[in-house]
Amino acid sequence: DELLAAMTDEVGDMVLRDSREQAAALGIAAHHAHGQVPKHRRLLTDLEGAGTIDRALSALPSDGELAERAGEGAGLTVPELAVLRNHVIRDLQSHITDSTIPAAPWAPELLERYFPRRLREVVPVAKHPFRDSIIGLMLANEVVNKLGSAFVHTMAADTGRSAIDVLGAYVSVKQAYAVPELWDAAEAAVDPSSQVGAAVVAAAISRLFSRTVRWLLENNLRGFDTLATPHRETIRELTAELGSLSSADRNERRRQAAERLQDLGLKPGFARRIAMLPETGSMLEIAGLARAVELPATEVARAYFGLADRLGVGSLVTRILDTPVPDPSRDRARTSVANGFQDALMALTDGVIAPLSEEARRTPVPERLRRWEGAHGETVARVRDYAVDDDHHETDLARITTLLRQVRTLVRSGPLSADPP
Repeated sequence: DELLAAMTDEVGDMVLRDSREQAAALGIAAHHAHGQVPKHRRLLTDLEGAGTIDRALSALPSDGELAERAGEGAGLTVPELAVLRNHVIRDLQSHITDSTIPAAPWAPELLERYFPRRLREVVPVAKHPFRDSIIGLMLANEVVNKLGSAFVHTMAADTGRSAIDVLGAYVSVKQAYAVPELWDAAEAAVDPSSQVGAAVVAAAISRLFSRTVRWLLENNLRGFDTLATPHRETIRELTAELGSLSSADRNERRRQAAERLQDLGLKPGFARRIAMLPETGSMLEIAGLARAVELPATEVARAYFGLADRLGVGSLVTRILDTPVPDPSRDRARTSVANGFQDALMALTDGVIAPLSEEARRTPVPERLRRWEGAHGETVARVRDYAVDDDHHETDLARITTLLRQVRTLVRSGPLSADPP
């Protein structure tokens, strides 16, 4: 009784925090419900096919009903999102419990978060009979609250990897980018009354995970820590030096983006951090490429951002991902095209910073970029003009796909030549 009394306040705080996080997650999910209709349709169809849910018993809409709602600018309601969330958490918890995740070196931290501090001091929670199940519940809750019900399923389906692989990559990215620090900062820096501000922050962090988790899943068949965690310091260094690695125009666009975020209720310092996420999302790949070619990460980053500016890829990818789509197949096509541009940009960077000849290797990065643009000026101009043309409010995926093929042609042209064009 004395121990129970001593834990009362802490248990109450833990319950309230969990309730706040769930309410915030549902609020953000409701804000994005219309845009998530294709992913929710796909998730519901697959869960139903696996026998995990019964739409009729759970009062969840059919594909036809969701299609009608999408046409009206709506999606799943808050009660429906809550029901789907619970189904997904239970499904993920089951997968995690039966996997090797509970034995991972970082898993005990999840277990400790479940129990009050005073209890941990007197009870060996590591020997709890439901240890693995608790770890599964905590991880499933976290990823669904932070990234939405469809994240793990969509990433697994798009990459052909298992849900456990996705979760392993998720944890590695979380550690490499020190994302918990970002989540903690968000609680103090986002105006609680700004639902739009909270939703924009959540979407920015979700895109960071979508890009980096996908890259890990497609480029590493074994332990994800071998790629992600060792690059943590490199990512920190590149982030700190981003201003000096970027062009004046890129820095100005980032400043304007931060100002828009401040208008949504974000504090200035935090708004600047969120405005950097589209660029920091590339830094895991940059760090990996730098390690592979044995060059300073700053040199690789300068080449990457220089090529991105010349092609307008950042604006183009943002426009593609912001384009509303009516069904799961077009949603997958949109994501595939956006990923294709990012992959092609990294391949082009490899060609510029790791040319075949020794003479080209001795050439400074700005001069290499000038030569590259001079050799491919017509294609570069065509892609950039479309990317920065404000008249293209409605993204034409067919035309975008044609541009992607042209960019991939640049990749196939091979490493940078030593001779100027």
